[in-house]
Amino acid sequence: GDVKIEGEDKEGQPADEVNALVYAEGKLEVKGGVEIEGALVGGKQTTLKKQGKQSPVITYVDTSDLVIDGLCGPVPPLGLDHVRILHDGSGVVGVPETMTIQACIDADCTELFTGSVTVALGPGNATTSWSGVGVAANEVTFTGGSHTVTLTHTAAGTVTVGLTATPTPVNGVRCYVGAVEDCTVTFVVPTFTLTLPDQVSGDTSVGTLALSDCWPDFQSQTVAISVVGQYLSPASVGPAVTVNGSVLPTDGSMASVNFNFDGGCSAPVWVGYVDAGRIGLDLDFVGTGALSGLHITGSQSLVFYPAALVVEAEDLSGTVLNAAAAGASPIETAGAPFRLRISAVNSGGAPTTAYQPQAADRLLVYAERTGPAPGTEGVLDVSPGTGVSTQGGPPAGPADYQVSGIATGDFVNGVFEYSSARYSEVGLISLRALDADYMGHPIVATAEPIGRFVPARFLVSGGVTNRYATAGCSGDNFTYLDEPLRTSVMLTAVNAQNDVTANYRDGFASIDGTGFGVFGSGSPNTLGIASTTNLSDRLAIRSLSVGGWVGGSFDLDFDIEVGRAALPDGPHDGSVIGIAHVGDADGVGLEAFDTDIDGIGGNDHVRIADVNLRYGRLAVGNAHGSERRDLAMPVEMQVYGGAGIGFVSHADDDCTVLRAIALSDAAGGGSLPAATCVIDDSGGSGSFACASGTPGTQYDGEADGGGYVVNLRAPGPNDTGAVQVMAQTLTDPNWQIDQDWARFDWSGGGLTDPWGIATFGIYHRTSGVIYQRELR
Repeated sequence: GDVKIEGEDKEGQPADEVNALVYAEGKLEVKGGVEIEGALVGGKQTTLKKQGKQSPVITYVDTSDLVIDGLCGPVPPLGLDHVRILHDGSGVVGVPETMTIQACIDADCTELFTGSVTVALGPGNATTSWSGVGVAANEVTFTGGSHTVTLTHTAAGTVTVGLTATPTPVNGVRCYVGAVEDCTVTFVVPTFTLTLPDQVSGDTSVGTLALSDCWPDFQSQTVAISVVGQYLSPASVGPAVTVNGSVLPTDGSMASVNFNFDGGCSAPVWVGYVDAGRIGLDLDFVGTGALSGLHITGSQSLVFYPAALVVEAEDLSGTVLNAAAAGASPIETAGAPFRLRISAVNSGGAPTTAYQPQAADRLLVYAERTGPAPGTEGVLDVSPGTGVSTQGGPPAGPADYQVSGIATGDFVNGVFEYSSARYSEVGLISLRALDADYMGHPIVATAEPIGRFVPARFLVSGGVTNRYATAGCSGDNFTYLDEPLRTSVMLTAVNAQNDVTANYRDGFASIDGTGFGVFGSGSPNTLGIASTTNLSDRLAIRSLSVGGWVGGSFDLDFDIEVGRAALPDGPHDGSVIGIAHVGDADGVGLEAFDTDIDGIGGNDHVRIADVNLRYGRLAVGNAHGSERRDLAMPVEMQVYGGAGIGFVSHADDDCTVLRAIALSDAAGGGSLPAATCVIDDSGGSGSFACASGTPGTQYDGEADGGGYVVNLRAPGPNDTGAVQVMAQTLTDPNWQIDQDWARFDWSGGGLTDPWGIATFGIYHRTSGVIYQRELR
């Protein structure tokens, strides 16, 4: 309806003061002494009238922002209900956090107070500051009902925000995180989470970089981050580390590396390193512009471990010892020092120079005997004071390995080298190395062949069997010149320390029955014999029998003869038989020579045994007697006693068997051979035997002190004359040669069986012979 405002007319008195916004749907009339500050609105008509001496005074206040729900509705209050702070409840240390301040007329803040509002923001301290348009000393004045400010907090933790407002709101300050009423803001320090797996040296470790709190400045953005590489273990400068293709300085300074973040603030990371060890990466991001004050860090370490351990062996001249088969080259002497090398390498085969085992018990080795099979296990010295036994097959697992004794400091620039490695046996081995735990990772080596190992030398031992081919005489302490003699030799293969190498056998023995063919040639460099005279040129090797290699030793028997000279000589007692050559295909020789055979100074053979050599012959003398009595013939083995002595009965011969006696007519045409015979018990004289006689007179074919019993039966009265008595030697079935050692050149025409003349009736009264003697 109509509205009328009338002041009292009191002359000399102050006017009535009205502070209001007046709205009249109909007519509006203001009359008399009244002062109105606000606004007047008349729906149909507005009238100002004087009453008495006083007139109304109107002071207009802008109402452009005034909202009236309806002319018929209630009029809103003209003050603040409360001031709101709108925020998201979280912030990042050092990064301005945006908040909105609203001046609210009602409890639900459906209407804003558009007048001037001044607020003092809190808290305000050393770690908290407010900024924004019009903000000064944490205070800002705004109109229009809403204003934006930023809060910067420099320490991690929870902050309770608030303010005081002028004009003072009825209900103070209220804070909202979305629909939840909350005045706390939690500030966090963002970090980088770097996830990288350990990797083989030389390969690339592929991981991720994630931001703990993701926000748009990183989402789907390429961000440059400072990265520092550290050499944690070992703590020494190594080759450069690469991150996402960027090379990091080796001096510990920073490098800017680009990371391509996806929508979830995660970026791929590629890290490369060609050496071994634990590498640390420190990330540092300092924001600029809108991110000024943002500082994000992160760190991670990862291990680059060698791809493999490589085992190598070479002799001290640098020749690689990698033979892998019997008979293959190169060769190395068993027990002699060679160079063993174990190298840690990356995936490209280059040494990882920073590698060292983490402890003395971490580096293990396994030595496999790969030849001969079967065989005897040897010992491989792999480091000072540590020898490992070989095994006859590959390892079933790490438990089969043995501690190598290689210390951490023994690896220099990723390589262990030992120039006094030794293997005690003959044959082939392979060596595996295993680092059981290098910073959490096992590192293995493939089996590397090492060899071929051969003996250092052959030791010689042996003896002789005198008169080997003469049945029953092998126990004698002498052998006749031209008579077979067996020289037995044992060769023992040994290493450089003179330990027997039992694996010198089968295909790993370069001496076998065929290889001894050189001995059959009678090479003077093979066997030699000497007393005071070098008899080697008179030595003949008739046959050779060989055994097999058993336990590193080999037996062979030389059946030899030492020939007679053109003229009788000797005796050669104390003659030394020596050996100078064995014909090993790998050039392995004998132990040091200890005997001078050739007599020209310096030892040239290894002594086998001593032997007594004598020039002997079977001799038959002449005999004469009555035709009425049995006749004893002088038959004996004789030995040459030297110049001035000549041949004498060989008292040492109690063995040589006289095989047969043959009788023949000495003069021709006589009947005497048919009238006499050899008194024999066993018929050993063959067709010339007759009935046995009394013991002591019967035929005995075995020497006794060099002599034999040969008695001829008396032919009887009237059977006189001479008969030739020949002692016969037979062909030896073992040698298939005549026993020339018992023969002699009796008549200057060559070797013959000995013979003598038995004369019966030489003292007959009617013969007319006064004196008779034999001329030779």
